[in-house]
Amino acid sequence: MKTEVFIPREILEQPDLPVQVKLVYGRVAVLTGKTGSAVLTMDELARQCGITRRQAAKSLPYLVTLGLVRPHESLSGRGLLRVFQKAAPFEAEKQK
Repeated sequence: MKTEVFIPREILEQPDLPVQVKLVYGRVAVLTGKTGSAVLTMDELARQCGITRRQAAKSLPYLVTLGLVRPHESLSGRGLLRVFQKAAPFEAEKQK
């Protein structure tokens, strides 16, 4: 499995975003790239980003708050598995 990360310049240059949030966004952006959504565990996301599970778990809600990703409710409350979808560009702009 490829484990690259792509962090857009507008995310990378935001000084108020913690580094782990930028990493998680970059990884989720790659994972959701082709299909628009990704199914993953916090442990796997943390391992792929080189951060702790706790950092990964805190980063995703932060990204949701910023409007950069959307949680998909299909697996809500089912253990560690989570589905995230890339937010449409206009959704992120509305959040600002």
